[in-house]
Amino acid sequence: MRIEPVADGISASIAERGDTAVGNAGFVDVGSETLVFDTHVTLGAGRALRAAAEQRGPAVLVVLSHWHGDHVYGAAAFDAPVVATERTAALMRERTEARLAQMKATPLEEYAGTPFEEVARTELPSLELRHPTDTFRSERTFVGESRTVQAITYGGGHTLSDAFLWLGEEQILFAADLVVVDSHPWVGDGDIEAWRGILDRLAQLGPKTIVPGHGAVAGPEAIDFMLRYLDALAGAKPGDANPFPDLAFAEGWERNVASVTS
Repeated sequence: MRIEPVADGISASIAERGDTAVGNAGFVDVGSETLVFDTHVTLGAGRALRAAAEQRGPAVLVVLSHWHGDHVYGAAAFDAPVVATERTAALMRERTEARLAQMKATPLEEYAGTPFEEVARTELPSLELRHPTDTFRSERTFVGESRTVQAITYGGGHTLSDAFLWLGEEQILFAADLVVVDSHPWVGDGDIEAWRGILDRLAQLGPKTIVPGHGAVAGPEAIDFMLRYLDALAGAKPGDANPFPDLAFAEGWERNVASVTS
């Protein structure tokens, strides 16, 4: 992944196409200590994220946005407390554990030719899910020596529970997969109507900078695009042409249409 400074003491960890980070993450210097938001999908990427964060100060807290593995598996690289919503903690026990077990049971030859071929051979057999050690229902505020950070959930949209990180003074939003840039989002675990409502509320916060769950750091226009995408998907029928052919994850439109019309 690529570490991209967003503001003084605030960095995004951006997954590059074809690497083994997959989902974005980030970290915030709260004053001689760092808070990490999401952790990528592999131990290697998680360790690299930790090393980058701890150049600013020890990583004393990890906040997870939702239960999908591309945002939580790397948490095993940290020994700091892990925080998530109550519902995400339950979903990790119910769903993430099952997915990890399924990945471990997949024959190594099925990973051949993929970015995960080496990871499946070296990391996957011993990878253990790092579960949240603390939870919150709607909001958790973290007060550091030099900065206050809020972890907030408006409920579920992309999944049944999605948290984001909000830095109000800087107007920076770490949106996780509630916002993706230049890629089809995944809708199959979510709720379009609830998601659109969450995006409206995120826009009302007035973010100037958005770190998405996938794709490049963007501005508030990224929320506008997500709303257009979900509006188009809500009215789609099986067989409809993909109205966003230039986005990454090209098969995403067809999969999303199937998920909302089945």
